[in-house]
Amino acid sequence: MGVTIHYRGVVCCDEEYVSKILMQVGEILRENGIGSPKLLDGFDSDEDFKKARALVNLKPVPSWVQKGSFVYTFKPNARAPRTPTKKKGIRADIHPACETLEITFYELDGEEVWQVPYTFVKTQFAPPSAHVLICEVLRFVEVMVTCKGGDFLVNDEADYYYTKDLEKLKESFGRVDLLIGRIISALSMV
Repeated sequence: MGVTIHYRGVVCCDEEYVSKILMQVGEILRENGIGSPKLLDGFDSDEDFKKARALVNLKPVPSWVQKGSFVYTFKPNARAPRTPTKKKGIRADIHPACETLEITFYELDGEEVWQVPYTFVKTQFAPPSAHVLICEVLRFVEVMVTCKGGDFLVNDEADYYYTKDLEKLKESFGRVDLLIGRIISALSMV
């Protein structure tokens, strides 16, 4: 429970272009005081590869809408399973009260088709500035992916990604904080 940003994408390009995107994301993060983004290059283990293979072969399907945000159900792709052959990404801790931001591209079947499988980052307990920075980073990735003819989809439960409305973002955080407080209060009475 809490304000979350969901994202996924796909682009046809070479590995150098993916590296360029990730290096520039690192620069944006450092310019905003995030001093230790970690670049990911290759699979860490057999388990990491198995996880990647599962991720690239699931598609999130919007199953219903809750207060304007899609809730996704994961279904296997109907076509033959794809194999991730390369992994390149970046991971950064934006704020201690925010989940780690990770943007990972997987090359599929060695065909220079790079997928960012469905991923999300929860920002509810961090200040709104963390949410704003993550949206800024994802907007940059979207521009880089779509200028190559790719697709990059973002579902921001606070609606900040598309509106850039800071007041609406703060209201969204406040509503969810209030709801969480009510749940905690109700549970304490049990």
